[in-house]
Formats: sequence, structure tokens, C-alpha cells
Amino acid sequence: MSQPLRQVAVFGAVIALLLAATLAIMLWNDRGSRLQAAQRQSMALATGSDRLLRAELTTMERALRGAARDGREYYRQVPERAPALLAASVRGTLERNTDLAAITVVDDAGMPLFEGRGDPTLAQWVVPENRVLAGELYVGGLEALPGGGMVLLTAVPVQPGQWLLARVRLAVFQRVVRALSRFQWKLTSQQT
Repeated sequence: MSQPLRQVAVFGAVIALLLAATLAIMLWNDRGSRLQAAQRQSMALATGSDRLLRAELTTMERALRGAARDGREYYRQVPERAPALLAASVRGTLERNTDLAAITVVDDAGMPLFEGRGDPTLAQWVVPENRVLAGELYVGGLEALPGGGMVLLTAVPVQPGQWLLARVRLAVFQRVVRALSRFQWKLTSQQT
């Protein structure tokens, strides 16, 4: 090879190596930027889902705590009429909160005290580890409904030896998932 041709080949090889190194650096930076964006999006989704779930559970907890508070007052003020008044309060709570499939007044063993269906496993899941939010709502497991579908078991204490056992429809959580899907779609469409 002649000297000028050799210089052009060496110069071309150096330029090719510099371009390859620059491209590798750009790809590495782009990868890092994409990972950071994905992490931010994941955190936004996690934070959003946590807020939505807490809001839904807080609504359930408030409704159940209100009925339990009413029950305590009924037993304190008019003990002979308390069961009927508490049953009426429970019916009103169910009418106002369509996400609640059922509310039953049960004893510590999960057996119904009046009408409704209890849960013999209540004592196993109304433990401190299963307390959420303000500390009065206990969350149990999932239960299949006789007519199909699933509910989440929750409970709130009324007074010693007495609980409100509520069955929460899973539709409430499905709404949260749908809201997150819409939120994720918005994030994705804004990035493209």
C-alpha cells in the first residue's frame, strides 16, 4: 500500500472507532435515561395504586366504624332494643355502600348473632398483623360467593365479643385497576 492510502485507512479506522465509541456512549446514556423513566413511571403507578386502594378502604372503614359506633351506643343506651337498632343501622350502611355485599354481626368465633352468614375463621385473621388504616379495620382472605364472584372479608369490632363482619365486593378493587390502566396509558402516550 502506498503511504497516502495507508494514512487514509488508519484515519478511517480511527474515525470508525471514535464513532463506535460515541455510539456506545450514547446508547448507554439512552439506556440509563429509559431505565430512570421506567422507574419513575413504576413509582407513580405504585403511589397512585396505593392512594386509590387506601381511599376505597378508608370509605369502607368509615362506613363500618360508623355502624359499629351506632351499635355501641344502642347497647349502652337501650340494650333491649339494641339488636334491632343495630340491624337497621347495618341495612342502612349496606344501602349507602354498594361495594359491601353483606354485613353480619358476629361473635368472637365468627358465628352470627342475629341474621346473616358468619365466618368460622374470624379469630384466625382478626389479629394485629391484619389491621389496616386507622387500626379498626381487619382484612381477612377472599371468599367465593354462592352465586359466583369473590368478596374480601373485613371486620370491625363493635364491643367486646362482637364484630361487624363485612364482605367487600372485588369490583371496588377492579375500579382501582382500571383507573391505574388509564393512568398508565396517559403516561405512556405522553412519553411517545
